[in-house]
Amino acid sequence: MSTIPQLPSEISPDGREIWDWAARLSAQAHRADEIRRLSKQIQNAETQCGSCAYWMTRQCPREQHSNKTGRSTGPSSQSLKCAEFVMTAYQAKELEAAKSKLSKLNAGETP
Repeated sequence: MSTIPQLPSEISPDGREIWDWAARLSAQAHRADEIRRLSKQIQNAETQCGSCAYWMTRQCPREQHSNKTGRSTGPSSQSLKCAEFVMTAYQAKELEAAKSKLSKLNAGETP
């Protein structure tokens, strides 16, 4: 990733060079934030229980149902996935889209 854009050496009386520099800096900051956000999204989808087809269902090996209270308790969506993890089709599609967008951003392309 590149560093902060170089400030213009000469500035016209209306200051348009500063505004152009600020626009480049803003675009770079937004790109860096998008890369960070996509990286976190990919990591979460691949490692957390909330992406599983069984999450919050009775088929989930971590869910426990109490007949006394009639309630189920189970892992939060931020728990690490278990050995029986099965990614939902929607999550798999979202994961591939995020990976594609991240690779384009890392290559310097605009997605």
